[in-house]
Amino acid sequence: VTAPSLSDGPSQELATFTYYPNPVDNTLTLNAQNNIESVRMYNMLGQEVISVKPQTIDSELDLSNLETGTYFVQVTIAGFTNTVKVLKK
Repeated sequence: VTAPSLSDGPSQELATFTYYPNPVDNTLTLNAQNNIESVRMYNMLGQEVISVKPQTIDSELDLSNLETGTYFVQVTIAGFTNTVKVLKK
């Protein structure tokens, strides 16, 4: 799944990334064209459950300790932040 950038203009492509699988069992993989500056994951109550600063173009998040449910993953790349919904099995 590719997450589109919310911005307009030439920098939009800098913030695109892919994430898989969704729904996820234990590991969520993120891939981007540029360094992933930060990844924050929130539960449906808005509580932050994961916060990492990978500083790489590829990142794997271990979700094995999280309960089954819906989460929001906020990814910042090249100064742009996108949020996607992920289902944890």
